[in-house]
Amino acid sequence: MVFIPKNEQETHYNVLLITKNPYLVWLPYHQSYYAMEKGLQVQHEPKVVLISQRKDLASSLSTTFKEFKVSFKHLTTTNELSSDAESIDWLIYDAVGERESFEETFERITFFNAENYAVLGHFNHQHQLQYDNKKLLFIPFQLLPDDILSLTELIQESRSQRVFTHVFPIKNVGRIELLPVQDVLWIKGAGNYVEVYTEDDKYLHRTTLHTLVKQLDTTKFARIHRSTIVNLLKIKELSSELGRFTLVQLTDGTELKIGHAYRNNLFEQLGVSASL
Repeated sequence: MVFIPKNEQETHYNVLLITKNPYLVWLPYHQSYYAMEKGLQVQHEPKVVLISQRKDLASSLSTTFKEFKVSFKHLTTTNELSSDAESIDWLIYDAVGERESFEETFERITFFNAENYAVLGHFNHQHQLQYDNKKLLFIPFQLLPDDILSLTELIQESRSQRVFTHVFPIKNVGRIELLPVQDVLWIKGAGNYVEVYTEDDKYLHRTTLHTLVKQLDTTKFARIHRSTIVNLLKIKELSSELGRFTLVQLTDGTELKIGHAYRNNLFEQLGVSASL
């Protein structure tokens, strides 16, 4: 078990994680030039090392990380990790079943060279602590599918990201197709993927809607439902039922529902009144 320090009330919640400057990866010359000209930033794969005795945890994380192009290595003890090893993005320590004090855990994992440190355990809330310019994140984790997906999203979000203003990079096996942003009508969440719709086609892109919504220009796109993002310039009409606007009609005739939780934000972004 890991003990949280007594000054827990000084812990900050929902703060930004440490970010790492992205590496450039090789692309054919014409693609590299086009990507740089259009403002697309190609990033390296995050490197994650898990220290855990639980094989089921390692297996679950490995499967999900592989799908999201995260480089993953599983070790059972910190003794297997060299202190002068190549820098990693995330060092994750599994505290479930361990009997260490907070000081022991902190000293053990921050001895190694990493950009982010995280401890998985049975915590009530997510905590971030700081000591000697090092940050340590405590994450509630019970090995549920939602926990694994949330951890994956944290790793994805901790990287420096460029907002897609000109081109939308559709990632497929062995290639990245650059779709002009103005051609996107709407986007639907589909688990670990999103479906990107244009007037002529539908594209499958490997990311979550939660991650993608933070990469889109908010002056051009808005989330109108927990599973839907729309291009504001493609909205033709808003319609109401029972005195409340509940539907969006796009220029191609597609009708989409407006979720109650996203209604006010949509109207603010459109600059119109939500009242009839």
